[in-house]
Amino acid sequence: MPDLYVRGADGVLHRAESVRCKNETKELQDLLHRNPVLLAGEQINPAEPRRWLLIKREMSVPDPSTGSGRWAIDFLYVDQDATLTFVECKRHDDSRSRREVIAQVIDYVANSARLWTVEHLVQAANIQALVDQTTLDAEVQRLGASDFPKAESLMTAAVKKLGDHDVRVVLFMEEAPPELKTMVEFLNEQMKSVEVLLVEVRMRSFAGSTAFSPMLWGYTEEVRARKNAMAAAAGDRQQWDEPKFMADLRGRVANDSYLDAVLRIYRELPTIGYDRRFGTGSATGSVKCTPTGNRCNGAHHDSF
Repeated sequence: MPDLYVRGADGVLHRAESVRCKNETKELQDLLHRNPVLLAGEQINPAEPRRWLLIKREMSVPDPSTGSGRWAIDFLYVDQDATLTFVECKRHDDSRSRREVIAQVIDYVANSARLWTVEHLVQAANIQALVDQTTLDAEVQRLGASDFPKAESLMTAAVKKLGDHDVRVVLFMEEAPPELKTMVEFLNEQMKSVEVLLVEVRMRSFAGSTAFSPMLWGYTEEVRARKNAMAAAAGDRQQWDEPKFMADLRGRVANDSYLDAVLRIYRELPTIGYDRRFGTGSATGSVKCTPTGNRCNGAHHDSF
């Protein structure tokens, strides 16, 4: 980071001194908790700067074998587009701030996608709001997510994105080693839906005051354009439900006997041990039929 000079009352420039983080909890985690603006939302998306709702600090991540909390991510945020944002803080001098921290956070993302539910996220956000002496309704209103005016709708969309691995990972440091920046940029270029970003917040001190300058790493203009194109394409999709599926089915099937047969199969599925889950096609409704209790490996039957 270039030198920073502060002009004193006498007109003379004084060099502000660099500040190295000594206490990760107080100087990084507490700082970010009070000032989420340091996540550089305007650099992540200059056209529509990201705004943040804190779901939970020290958010428990379930163990895939037991379902109980085994790890914890430093912060779990959600932005106004219902994208979950996993934030892990690390000091520059922490020897784990290189390969290990990336593997650690990706581990969090992979395991949380299996067991986090809408109810789980709403409960965590409610508790965090109480800790911060506010309410979840007030935080949702402050977030200003016009598509998700209620906590339940916001978290429902967030869990859907989580299941599709459409999430954001942010490493938050006061200074990052060059090899970590290179690794983050490489991962963000290669991963289709997961954003892997690094926010380096440099700190300078002068005359008892501290200045903070967040800088985003991980995006090149090429990567940003590709991610935006993918987001736009994903935005054309929709979550189907029974009324929309039925209306679409009746509009596309002119043969009454064939329609009756399809409807009969659809209604019988629960009675013969199959769950019904609606797809997310942009134009055509679909139903996924999976054996009850096995939502991962069932067959996928498109609509007729």
